[in-house]
Amino acid sequence: MSWVRLDDGAPGHRKIVGLSDAAFRLWVVGLTYCNQQANDGRFSAASARIMTGYLASPELGRGAMAELCAAGLWAETADGFEVHDYLEYQPSQEERCAANKAAAERMRKMRAAKHGVREPLQRNTARTSDEVPAKFSLPDPVPSRPDPVPVLDHTVVPSEPSQPGLKLEPQQAADTTKKPSEAQVRDQTALILFTELNQARLGVVAGSRAMEPRTAALAGLKACLAQGYTPDEIRRVIALKVAECRTDPSQAKWFTPTWFRPGNVERYLALRPQDVTSARPGGNYGRNPKPESDLEKLGRRFRERREARERGDVIDVQSSRMLDERRDDE
Repeated sequence: MSWVRLDDGAPGHRKIVGLSDAAFRLWVVGLTYCNQQANDGRFSAASARIMTGYLASPELGRGAMAELCAAGLWAETADGFEVHDYLEYQPSQEERCAANKAAAERMRKMRAAKHGVREPLQRNTARTSDEVPAKFSLPDPVPSRPDPVPVLDHTVVPSEPSQPGLKLEPQQAADTTKKPSEAQVRDQTALILFTELNQARLGVVAGSRAMEPRTAALAGLKACLAQGYTPDEIRRVIALKVAECRTDPSQAKWFTPTWFRPGNVERYLALRPQDVTSARPGGNYGRNPKPESDLEKLGRRFRERREARERGDVIDVQSSRMLDERRDDE
């Protein structure tokens, strides 16, 4: 039997004090699993899914894993996860093997010194080895050497009155069929979306740092989910913001969790990817931009018509001519 080293101040640590019940339970299960398997704190994604079986639902498991990664207690690897600073507090696989060998050697020397055996004890085969004393070879004590400790059928202290036996009642199993509430599922989903948004922001905003899932940062995502926006719709808005920031780096200052409010999400759901990646007016950043020449206008018209044909839009000659005239007036 092995033990997990857990500091008595762990529940008050800044990384743990803000965890949900499911994430805290998954963190403890992860420590015990890694100690049992002697994997030095690294495990696969399939093992992580097995650990989430201790939780009430798969939704809570996915949210708890995302919460542990966002808090810095777990880190994603190429094939799974890794417990942060596991080997600083728990023994490694090599240390455990060395300790087991040292314990076995220490017990061998103690037994040899106690029974006067000069040669190492041999493993028992079909018959009992001659080097093993009779005390360890026979199931019962030898008649000539009875057990000095008497075995009593009833051990009752005369000075204490006997107590009536308590009736044994079977304990009820924990109710694992109870589903989490709608608010709990929404909170866990918002935490998963926050983790995905954080990873997308780190990949597109230069010099940005990972943000913590505070209440104010999660308020916008929770409000969107409460008003009926699906996680896929919010993920689509995240992808649009990534494309927009890559086209116009000045928009990176708005790529924050607090921006994802129902009004902004609704406005971006009506956009297409080419709407956020197209060139914005005023790209020269000057007060008096250079007017577009006739050759540039002609090239722009051909380019827009070609893109319209590629999209499969029906181009009406008269409507296209009216559109060109209106743009010339502008």
